[in-house]
Amino acid sequence: MRRWLILGILLLLVLSACSDEESTPKSDNGGQNPPASNNNSNSGYPIKPSNLTSAKVTDVVDGDTLDLDNGQRVRLIGINTPEREQPFYEEASDFLKKRLDGKHVEIEYDQEDTDQYGRTLAYIWLGDVLINQEILEQGLAVAYSVPPNARYEQVFLAAEQGAQSAGVGLWKPASAELIIRFISYDPPGPDDENLNGEYVEFQNKSTATVDMTGFTLEDAANNNYTFGSVTVAPEQTLRLYSGCGSDTYNAVYWCSDGPVWNNSGDSAILRDPDGLYIAAYQY
Repeated sequence: MRRWLILGILLLLVLSACSDEESTPKSDNGGQNPPASNNNSNSGYPIKPSNLTSAKVTDVVDGDTLDLDNGQRVRLIGINTPEREQPFYEEASDFLKKRLDGKHVEIEYDQEDTDQYGRTLAYIWLGDVLINQEILEQGLAVAYSVPPNARYEQVFLAAEQGAQSAGVGLWKPASAELIIRFISYDPPGPDDENLNGEYVEFQNKSTATVDMTGFTLEDAANNNYTFGSVTVAPEQTLRLYSGCGSDTYNAVYWCSDGPVWNNSGDSAILRDPDGLYIAAYQY
């Protein structure tokens, strides 16, 4: 009798343990506590600061400039979109209009909040989306941070590189196989006294001659040079000097009034006559 009593007690204990296990909710991560949530964790955008100023967009001037109902004209910082008459100017402007015109946005400032033209320098947020970054992701701008306003410089560079890798917008590739091999941006002596010490060197990596007539080269500040009649044979190099001189088969001259390439860092983008991306170089 005692033996049956013991067996009965053991059976009750086993049934109780099974009941407890079935009633305990199971997680989808192996029983671990769920990770802390983050409203922006999957968006790819930085965490938006709190207590930002809000305003309504009353007009979009171009791809990186807009007007607010508080009287501010805002220049989006950390990016440069194409200027009027340049390829993708209309696309950048239309994108910003569709995205922001008539909408309420939030304004984030960096170290300096106005430029020499009296425009407000800012980052613009629409909900949890950082618009400056989104324009870069669309391939409609180049990253261009001017210290001390460089809070999101690395974020913007990564967004630009993502668009370049995807071949979207400004980065849609053309067929010409040219590369930018090197930029001599800090020649000996004062830069404005040695303009031809500054140069960009290109190389044709294809097996066919490339006609560069009408190609353009631009820096991060939208300074640009348009090539005249010049061809580059396979494996041949061509240099573009910042100063003046007589063009030859392997050297052409910008004849700029001053230095083109910033010693502190810059980027060069080569495009074909249709504005399609050929090559880029950043330092």
